[in-house]
Amino acid sequence: MAYSDDDDLLLQISFADLARLSGDDTGSAIDEDRVGEARRNSDALIDTFLSGRYKLPLESVPEIIRTISIDLTVYFLHEYRYRDSLIPTAIVALRVNSERVLSMIQKGDLVLFESTNNPPEIITNKTGFKIFQGNKTDVFFS
Repeated sequence: MAYSDDDDLLLQISFADLARLSGDDTGSAIDEDRVGEARRNSDALIDTFLSGRYKLPLESVPEIIRTISIDLTVYFLHEYRYRDSLIPTAIVALRVNSERVLSMIQKGDLVLFESTNNPPEIITNKTGFKIFQGNKTDVFFS
């Protein structure tokens, strides 16, 4: 399941800009395959961050994940378009900020809640309090 779609993308950038980013210098035709590849790269990066904390695929897409998917898709399209030159700083910031937020989600500093206010299943390796018997912890405090 994709975290965003073309309609979401077209809310952020114009049709002509999307067409140019996907490879059409005239700005009249969008290369759906290239946009799809950028979206898959975006969603794969998101999944990399979420996989250790949430059961994937998510049942519904939280707004923050949809926004990150759009931003990263725009970034990957620019990466393709500007592969022989520098990507604009504002576009690089989209990726940096997206990865910062994803890292916060991964660490548990931000928690995803679905629109129904029921949190998705969180994956954890924590089992509760640890009880050490005897002097096993003395090695840490001596």
